[in-house]
Amino acid sequence: MGQEIEEDAPSTSEGGEKSKTKLISILIIPIVAAASFFFVTKVINPRFAGANTVQDQNEEEDSSKEQEVEGIICELGTVLANPAGAGVRRIMKVGISVEVTSKEIAAEVEKSKTKLQHQLIVTLASKDLNAVASAEGKLELQNEITKIFESVLGTAQGELRQVYFTEFVIQ
Repeated sequence: MGQEIEEDAPSTSEGGEKSKTKLISILIIPIVAAASFFFVTKVINPRFAGANTVQDQNEEEDSSKEQEVEGIICELGTVLANPAGAGVRRIMKVGISVEVTSKEIAAEVEKSKTKLQHQLIVTLASKDLNAVASAEGKLELQNEITKIFESVLGTAQGELRQVYFTEFVIQ
């Protein structure tokens, strides 16, 4: 009988160690979670805690300035063109919008819409299909169209802010 008690004693201490390990685990997890939250909110991104109020004010001022000089978008519609050098009959369908800086220029774009569409068709028809199929080719085309539109409209550089492709399909 005495031997049974001695054998039971080590098993109870192992059970006690297991319960201590569980207790420590239960206490450590919330501490680690709290420390992680503090690290993220105070060190990595202080905006969560609202610490950068001066920076937030500067960002608000910058966004209000951007809104003041926000451009006007004029839609020119969609044109169809046959690209140059296509051995098989291919077609490009391109939708264009332009962003301008003032209402006066927007009115001029609306008045010259037919001329701009014509210039767009001529420009697209002169392009090799492989040249405009890539992203770089589209950016080059976008810059070229911007320069052509500026000359047609008689605007200074920068008054026609951006040319946007609203649709670009090659078949």
